[in-house]
Amino acid sequence: MTFPEMPSPSAPPHGFVARDPADVLAVVPVLLGFEPEDCVVMMTFGAEHQLHARLDLPPADASDARVAELAGMLVEPAVRHHVSGVLLVVYSDEAERARRSARCLVDAFSAAGITVLRAIRA
Repeated sequence: MTFPEMPSPSAPPHGFVARDPADVLAVVPVLLGFEPEDCVVMMTFGAEHQLHARLDLPPADASDARVAELAGMLVEPAVRHHVSGVLLVVYSDEAERARRSARCLVDAFSAAGITVLRAIRA
């Protein structure tokens, strides 16, 4: 007796529909496979192959240059993959740290010609 091949339970789904920020916050751990903390998560749209990434947030006392360097670590692969839009989720209990990182990221993506669809703080 043979059985049809079943997809792996860990195989990623083909797509998600997120109607509001709460939906986005529910999807991120599924995409990453873990609950993110003190980091920024980038989800991309509009490219042939979607790219999702996570980076630790810089320390609260990091220089502006260090914050910009970390933003570049997300912008560079998005540009390379011809991404047209990104959705950013900043995970931090520190409001000012999250705002500073999000502001730098939005500026960096905008300068690269990539639309920031939304930046959400979790």
